[in-house]
Amino acid sequence: MTEVRHAGGAIARVESSANAYGHRDAELVLNLIGMTPTPEAYQHLVAYSTEFKRLLEPSVTGGVYMNFLEGEESRRRIRDAYSPETYQRLAALKAKYDPHNLFNYSFNIQSLDDGSA
Repeated sequence: MTEVRHAGGAIARVESSANAYGHRDAELVLNLIGMTPTPEAYQHLVAYSTEFKRLLEPSVTGGVYMNFLEGEESRRRIRDAYSPETYQRLAALKAKYDPHNLFNYSFNIQSLDDGSA
């Protein structure tokens, strides 16, 4: 399933530094969802989705909306969801309130001093 949502409007009117919602200037949000019955079908889905996204590259911002990601992709692309300034602010909060990284599933903000941020 491919879903395209209009973002703009009220989302874009909020000052970008007001909270950690990234890419407020994007007018559209794309979400790809696929379910497969077999590992072979899954491989086809991955190949198709990869090519689909590659073809769209000239028209996309490169940012992501974290609520549409899961698993490894959410951990790998966390920085793509925020501006560098916002990510630094979130990393500082994470270091202060979760120094042992107990809350690390899904949207895992890494502290800036651990070498992975």
